[in-house]
Amino acid sequence: MAETVVLADDVGLPLASNNGARNVEALAGVSAMLFTLADRSAALGESRPTAVLVQDEHGQSALYRIFQVGSSRFVLTAVGRGGAIAPGALDPALPKLESALARPDAVA
Repeated sequence: MAETVVLADDVGLPLASNNGARNVEALAGVSAMLFTLADRSAALGESRPTAVLVQDEHGQSALYRIFQVGSSRFVLTAVGRGGAIAPGALDPALPKLESALARPDAVA
């Protein structure tokens, strides 16, 4: 179960997070680096990664899910302790996020 969920844009600015989320700015900043990974992969002719799972030395897992709405790119991050997070765990949330982010009035 995720303790922290953060939505960030492609320059690492946090756009939304859950109540009680920790280290929101740091997670958003780290997520921006994933676009470098995705872009380099594509430049080498490889498939772009859409999900990256990281486990730290304390057993905390972070799942970074990259997605695109129009020409804008975003990362949805979920962080939790204990059991592993499946790479597709955030996929069910994407349609609602994509719909909200595609609405011009949703951006303040």
